Amino acid sequence: MGYGDEDRTGGTDGERAARRDEAVRAAVEQGLLGPDSPLVGLLDVTGIREAAADLTAAFAAVTAPGTPVLHAFAVKASPLVPVLRL
Repeated sequence: MGYGDEDRTGGTDGERAARRDEAVRAAVEQGLLGPDSPLVGLLDVTGIREAAADLTAAFAAVTAPGTPVLHAFAVKASPLVPVLRL
């Protein structure tokens, strides 16, 4: 898969990189990341939502209309309350 290709995980490589770069810049500007705070955890909410929508669409494309499908994410993957709410 080349740079800029769609991969079902929240947009193209370029889109994800742009969101990441913007988030890191904002974290530095807000003082959340810097010499005194060298570590920060950032989540790509847009990417998470896009990946979930892509997953839902993929199942809808191959199941009969009205077929119940439960999509679930493992809490172990990210047990943070804001992520679970998302």
